[in-house]
Amino acid sequence: MIEKAIKIAIGEWNNIRRSLEKCGDIGELAPEDVIIDDLYS
Repeated sequence: MIEKAIKIAIGEWNNIRRSLEKCGDIGELAPEDVIIDDLYS
């Protein structure tokens, strides 16, 4: 389930990155930077 959430986040980040490309370098989304909140565990 976490892997699926990371894939969705990366896909959404790619959409945002394409939208913001004209604003300059915005970096990358790295899976190791994703913070998982255990609130619903």
